[in-house]
Amino acid sequence: MAVVLEGTQTTSHTSGTTGLSISLPSGVAEDDCVVIIASSEASSTLSTPTGYTQLVSEMVADGFSGTDLCRMYVWWKVAGGSESNPTTASNSNTADKRFIVHRFSGTSTTAPIVSLGSGTDNSKSYPGSTPAFDIGSCELSSFDKAVFRVAACNDNGDEGTWDSSQTFTGHTRRSILTGTEVGLISIQKDSVSAGSVDALTLHTISVDGGEVDGICYANLGLRVGTSTSGSNRMLMGVG
Repeated sequence: MAVVLEGTQTTSHTSGTTGLSISLPSGVAEDDCVVIIASSEASSTLSTPTGYTQLVSEMVADGFSGTDLCRMYVWWKVAGGSESNPTTASNSNTADKRFIVHRFSGTSTTAPIVSLGSGTDNSKSYPGSTPAFDIGSCELSSFDKAVFRVAACNDNGDEGTWDSSQTFTGHTRRSILTGTEVGLISIQKDSVSAGSVDALTLHTISVDGGEVDGICYANLGLRVGTSTSGSNRMLMGVG
């Protein structure tokens, strides 16, 4: 059985401390793996939705001022026979929150996803017309289909955002969410083979002259079928 990306849905919220609904892709079926990549502005927190498991939590601070820029979470669950939109709660009523949700078929129903590493990058040098950040690389054994990489960014209020026009060699952009304070991007690697996945460089631009100051990232592996080993897995990266 192959792992298949069956659908993607995005949600944005700019207010509300409780009951923040996260839209699921259409057609979620029993035993699908539902993966939520979530970002929140500054140091604001998000609670794990009921029934989901938290896999990754990262927060990046500005490398010069130390100011908290954004948090990133990854949550997952194996879908039951009927799924409603999950909800999360924040400790900030005004912070931006953004969500990308992927649903996959063909994954293990017991251990569908693992973290292969996560972190942050605030090492951008000033000045620079195309400041860049790297999503970390990871070592692979063998895997089923493709690599997915997702990144969360924040710019400390200067309206810096991902360049929505940029392309990535050997990658296809699956989803992008940009805003004044926080953004998310999901990228699929078009072909993979056993070995290693190199770090992916993300260039940033600004809508008003500001610049992105930092990102969160992670690499995730999706396991095929009933597998609970590290082999034959589909990979996803998150940042």
